[in-house]
Amino acid sequence: MAQITLPHQLTNGTVADATQVMANFNAIVNVVNGNLGADNLSSISGADITVTDLNGGTTMLNNFTRRFKAGSVTFNNVPPNETVSREVTFPTAFPGEPIVVLTPRGTNPNNIFATPANMSGSSFVIYFRHTFTGTISSLVVYWFAIYTGAFS
Repeated sequence: MAQITLPHQLTNGTVADATQVMANFNAIVNVVNGNLGADNLSSISGADITVTDLNGGTTMLNNFTRRFKAGSVTFNNVPPNETVSREVTFPTAFPGEPIVVLTPRGTNPNNIFATPANMSGSSFVIYFRHTFTGTISSLVVYWFAIYTGAFS
């Protein structure tokens, strides 16, 4: 939690003035409700934040965000019924093999086929094919990779 400076120091055995109590309370509310900034959060990193991980345990935010990667690949000038492939290299490697989900973007998804293969912690290959009557000038396949294993 960020450092909060209270405007009034209250002591046991003395009568608390409501104005002072509310000033202290409002100092806390102002920081929590939107006034968090670099000046009062500068010492917090992803290693300081604990989140519930995919296996029901807890992990640091740094490790949790290392579990996901996403992107897209554009296939250009692909003839019908011809399988083409493209390797995708992750910006940073996973510690093991992730699960990869593909979503082709097109007007008729029944004619578009995209499959991930050769998955590793650092890359995978998209195999792409379509059954339209003519050559597709451009089609995008979106991908999402998620790692569910343990971090060393």
